[in-house]
Amino acid sequence: MKRFDFILFLVLAFAGKAFAQTDSTSMPKEKPNTFWSEYVLYNGDTIPLSYLTEVVVLERPTFETNEERRAYFRLRRKVLKVYPYAVIASEKLTEVTEATADLKKKRKVRKYSKKIEKYLREEFEAELKKLTRTEGMILIKLIYRQTGYTTWDLIKDYRGGINAVFYQTMAKFYDADLKATYDPFTVEEDAMIETILQRAFIAGELQHQETPVNFSDFRTNSNMLDKVREKANEEEEQENEKE
Repeated sequence: MKRFDFILFLVLAFAGKAFAQTDSTSMPKEKPNTFWSEYVLYNGDTIPLSYLTEVVVLERPTFETNEERRAYFRLRRKVLKVYPYAVIASEKLTEVTEATADLKKKRKVRKYSKKIEKYLREEFEAELKKLTRTEGMILIKLIYRQTGYTTWDLIKDYRGGINAVFYQTMAKFYDADLKATYDPFTVEEDAMIETILQRAFIAGELQHQETPVNFSDFRTNSNMLDKVREKANEEEEQENEKE
């Protein structure tokens, strides 16, 4: 498993590239439940106004079988575990792009990125060793969610194409794909992950972070997961009919 641990380390080490182009801020702070000195007059009475924090209510995901339910909660544990690493990657490593913005030679950029690698190895290597293969693959997807770039692209930019090919080949031995993207609007597993994330953001279990793609539809449209499932089932039925 040491090789796969190193792949996971690379996922973090090269994930800060593109997110520097966007704001890596947490969810805007909402107004506290504070009394405001505003009022309205109604039939001669003075009625004070106060502003309450928005409350978002989502329907619970539905499951056809107990196995589906168990799979959901297994996935939930893994997502809650690895998402903070994706946040760390996009927040902490934006300094790579900022610090190397004026460096024209790729050799100097890669030299600087190696310093970041060393820092990350000292900080997170022990924790990454505890991640399973499945958790590593979820992390790769979430890195794409947070930055808009695949891990393949990030490694290629910072270590060159030869290294990218090498690490991709290594990842394949563990059923991982450094070119993996994230599309919860069409892929059922990704839709499940996004549902888990949105519910965790609302419950305060995870820190929300702005992303290149807006996933608010999973808040405003509570049956988005069901829609993706239905589409996946329809496509599967069409494929079966062709066979």
